[in-house]
Amino acid sequence: MALKDQIRKRVAAPPTDPPEERRNSGNTNGTFQTNNGYQNGFERRRKRRKSISDRRSSLFIGIAVVMIGTVLSLVLITIMTRYFSSSSSSIGGGEECIESLINGVPRNIYTWCYKNQSRRRLGRNILSLGSSGLVERIVRDKSGKDVAKNPNELIAVINSHDHLTMNEIVAEDQDELCYADFSKPKTIEMTPTIAVRPVVGPCNYEYPKFTAPREGYEGGIDYYFFRDVDQTKFSDELKCFNECLDRVLVDPNQLTKSKNGERSMSELQPNDKVAVDNIMLIEAARDGLTLTVEKLMVKYNLDPLYRQVRNDPGNGRSLNAIQEALRGGYAEIVKVLTNGDSSIIIDDYGRSVEDYIKMKGSPISAYDAKHVLGIEVAEESGSRQQQRGTTHMDSKGSKKSGWNQTTANPINDYCDFDVVDGDLSAEIFYRDYFIPGRPVSLRGQASEMELNMFSKKSWKRTEKFHPDELFKVGPQAYPSLTGQESCSEEMSIRDMENGAVCEEMPEKPMLHALHPESSDFEELYPAYDGNILDSRGGFRTIKKWFPFAEKESDLTWQVFFGGDRSGATYHWHEAAFNILYVGTKEWKVVPPLYRGWSGMTAEKASKALDEKITLSCVQQPGDLLYIPTYWGHNTFNHGFTIGAAAILSKAAQMGGKSLRGVKLSDEKKSNDNDDDKDDDNDISDLSMTDPPGNSDEKVPFLFVHINKTGGTSLIRMFEERCEEEYSGGQWLDEDNNHHRAFHATAHAYIDYYGRKTWDDAYTFAVVRHPLARQVSNFFFLASTGCQQNGSKCKERLIPTLDISSMSDKDKMDAFHRWILNVYRSFPPDSADHYRFGAAGHGNEVYDTFSSTQTSWLVDPNGELVVEEIFHLEDLSTDISKLAENIPCLNRGPLEMDHSNKTPNYPEYMLFAKNEQTRSIINEIFADDFKNFGYKPI
Repeated sequence: MALKDQIRKRVAAPPTDPPEERRNSGNTNGTFQTNNGYQNGFERRRKRRKSISDRRSSLFIGIAVVMIGTVLSLVLITIMTRYFSSSSSSIGGGEECIESLINGVPRNIYTWCYKNQSRRRLGRNILSLGSSGLVERIVRDKSGKDVAKNPNELIAVINSHDHLTMNEIVAEDQDELCYADFSKPKTIEMTPTIAVRPVVGPCNYEYPKFTAPREGYEGGIDYYFFRDVDQTKFSDELKCFNECLDRVLVDPNQLTKSKNGERSMSELQPNDKVAVDNIMLIEAARDGLTLTVEKLMVKYNLDPLYRQVRNDPGNGRSLNAIQEALRGGYAEIVKVLTNGDSSIIIDDYGRSVEDYIKMKGSPISAYDAKHVLGIEVAEESGSRQQQRGTTHMDSKGSKKSGWNQTTANPINDYCDFDVVDGDLSAEIFYRDYFIPGRPVSLRGQASEMELNMFSKKSWKRTEKFHPDELFKVGPQAYPSLTGQESCSEEMSIRDMENGAVCEEMPEKPMLHALHPESSDFEELYPAYDGNILDSRGGFRTIKKWFPFAEKESDLTWQVFFGGDRSGATYHWHEAAFNILYVGTKEWKVVPPLYRGWSGMTAEKASKALDEKITLSCVQQPGDLLYIPTYWGHNTFNHGFTIGAAAILSKAAQMGGKSLRGVKLSDEKKSNDNDDDKDDDNDISDLSMTDPPGNSDEKVPFLFVHINKTGGTSLIRMFEERCEEEYSGGQWLDEDNNHHRAFHATAHAYIDYYGRKTWDDAYTFAVVRHPLARQVSNFFFLASTGCQQNGSKCKERLIPTLDISSMSDKDKMDAFHRWILNVYRSFPPDSADHYRFGAAGHGNEVYDTFSSTQTSWLVDPNGELVVEEIFHLEDLSTDISKLAENIPCLNRGPLEMDHSNKTPNYPEYMLFAKNEQTRSIINEIFADDFKNFGYKPI
């Protein structure tokens, strides 16, 4: 046998004897011993290798088993997750809601997961990063049965929606907050107090237009629909409407005429029911209330194609609910209203939902179009390198301005939405831009003559706009709105042109914005004799497109100028027309769904906006940009710029009427009740102005309008006859307290305008007998006012009374009980004593405010500072004396409006027969009796 075979055989056949026995067995001669020693050593080495090998094999096998088990477990979990999640959402809804994160901000959620008792969810996912496929609306009950198409089941799911039950911010007084007079919504305490009021039928909710985001105004953006801070959440608004509609609305067939008759919205009582109508669906769609839209569709089967007006494409009242949802960028609402069918025809031009969405610059983003509606929107190549047309001013023309336009941030010319050379007819504008809600840029709207009016040479010839004229500047147009400070030192236009910095904030570029007066237009547009809407001017298009904007005063105007890298931070408002006269401006515009507010610098805000939801466009001198209603926008200046803007009211966009067809003039007249009108809630003037401080601004006259003294008729006369002289508006003071000229105290005026302006102006007020004022205020609130402002009645302990069923004696007894109650609850010298008088309208922030009329007419030192005081009882005969100091009143008949209703309570002096009431009135209002010549009762 060969040696190798012997060795192989020996290795392959291990001995059976134990090692010790093997070592001591066999022959004892040397040869054999040598062979036996070799064999034993070999066997030991082989055994050690085998032992190590066995241990390694066991380890490897164990690891492999664990790995295979882990993989199998993961596969099983994935299969089970997909299986169970498919019952609630096709894109991973399951028991978790995919949250939409805008710019990485947590809890900015546009994912509403409706739940029923089975804990299954109806997932809705917008901008769900990394997801693919369509958003499906699926709800299953405990047995797994699909109930999404069962109205009752779906309504139950909506009502149990997490975000509608987890929030307790507005739950306590829900009835008062969400059921109100249609024309005068109730007020709730808000900071800031600038608010919007979505309305659906008789239900409305006062929701802050903006509030500080979690990161603060200078660190983030407050997205209106994604708000989720401790002070206020968008889910509060959802809850309000969800509960209000359940409480108030009924099917028209269930409403008997004998119960409600022909009452209008403004005549409703708290326990009344309202017949649902198609206008409510339009209202809900326009305000982006997805849950409300779905509830109205599922529960009442309303018509999403209903329109109030036909054959008037320039009238906003001609739009149906689907069109309103498209204009807002509300893809989910569009899906609900169309039942997912984007091919249905929705207008008189034969266009479908898909046609609207595929227009360039559509409010429905390409991302939302794909993931919510299943519509692919092709990206247009080269859209960011569009060439200018021949009608646009070339670079040489822009240099004629004479201003230093040097920039550290040069930019190429581009625009993500339509650019039109020259004028655009009203018909095409309505069809292609107004109805679909798209922005558009018109080149060459301002002629070379108009551009020259804004040249440096021309401004040197003006008084107010001379390059060396000083202005109050800040990092924002209105820094106080976001809790920021203006620069302590004023700057000239020349300073801003050359990039001067504010010492307190050198990293923030400065700018100035102003609301021009008629005299300013004369300086700015001398070739048009101050007529900014001249047919030769750049703003001529406004009157062509919106006939109800007939004159300058029908719009809100701004003129702004700022240095390189300055601009407007992210914000939103009604539709606006913007013309650039000097420099280059980069716009970022965002559909209403993603509108928001910020206090960041223009540059920082521009970088923070997500490109998936943003359209950009570069504006050059002469360009006019039309930005539709509620589109968010931010501008960034590349070099020194000068521009002007006109903001269009809702009424001008709806044929001079409200959405429900009330004429603006009729609505205003119905709200103007001099004596018993709740003028505390007047919101006719919502334009915000930045405080001018202690400047030398000239104001002809200032009227301190004390409430319940009949001053509303005077204000109406001022608005109609003295629009150039009358100073209205509203503002926030340094402490962020809200003030309105409609009810501003002397103290507030002095703080706003400065003492010199106050002293130079003709100042006056109207007062009334103290007892008459208290009686009037009490019975107004007790009879109807508490329905419009429950918080005011609660604050002043005023009960709700059925005045029509009470005798005069009952009415007088109710007043006497109240006067004693409020006196004991808020005695003199107490912190809450102001509640005894009429509501403060912001003047309770001053130490001088109490409950008296006197407190309205004093300066910070408590001294009476109003030049002339008229008595309401004699005002009809004294009106001519007033006209001597305010000549513009002579532009019409000098007659006071006596159209008030007959009071529904006894003559006020009858209340003085009660000794206790008489004593209280004489004590509390002693200053008024003394200062205004009334005899104590």
